Amino acid sequence: MRDIGGWETKNGMHVKYGLIYRGAALDGSEHPSGAQYILERGTSRLDEMGLKVFNEYLNIKGEIDLRGVSEDQHNTPTFGGESKYICQVPDAAVSILWSNLENTTLKNAIKEYFTFLSNEDNYPIYFHCNGGADRTGALAFLINGVLGVSYEDLAIDYELTSYSFAAGGIRKRSDINSDDTDNIYFEEPTDKDPAIAYCVKTLLERYGNSKNDLQYAIENYLISSCGVEAVEIDNLKRIMLG
Repeated sequence: MRDIGGWETKNGMHVKYGLIYRGAALDGSEHPSGAQYILERGTSRLDEMGLKVFNEYLNIKGEIDLRGVSEDQHNTPTFGGESKYICQVPDAAVSILWSNLENTTLKNAIKEYFTFLSNEDNYPIYFHCNGGADRTGALAFLINGVLGVSYEDLAIDYELTSYSFAAGGIRKRSDINSDDTDNIYFEEPTDKDPAIAYCVKTLLERYGNSKNDLQYAIENYLISSCGVEAVEIDNLKRIMLG
């Protein structure tokens, strides 16, 4: 689990801390294709101290649950609170962003998520899938991307999850054996591996401008293809950038 704030934008601003957190499922899901590997190494259920951290220290109010119904998605908040502050789209498979960003189910889900993110009453927000890696990473990529964070930093944030116990040994990663970090991200999608470079290339080709501005391409994708309202993106920027 980590705060997605702190990154510098292309305009020299910084994404605010303390407003959006990303992580794994924290309610003890035992679905074998999801959080079972977490349970085998520990527990994914918040204990009394964890609940206190969420509710009294971080004051988290909203939750975006990226899991499917078969993965124990349910309409009761992970950390207490009211169900009106939960955003769920059953079986949206957000990680398909890396290989098929024109998928209709994906785009409908993205619309729901950004409508939720545009409402300041839902903050602070915790969003998660099971392991907090690919689906969660895809949404983090769109959020910070539309705020103006660079591709290099978006890729770093995505790859950071590879070092967590939840992802270690589970997700195939590129090999890094020198200081040269060119081409360390998957260039083409496969059935199992996300391809952030492929996604960025596709976004720039279909939604970009002559300057290859990634922030512009992501915002154009959200508005013109996913149906996110321009005012919703403006609200998100106001909340997260000030």
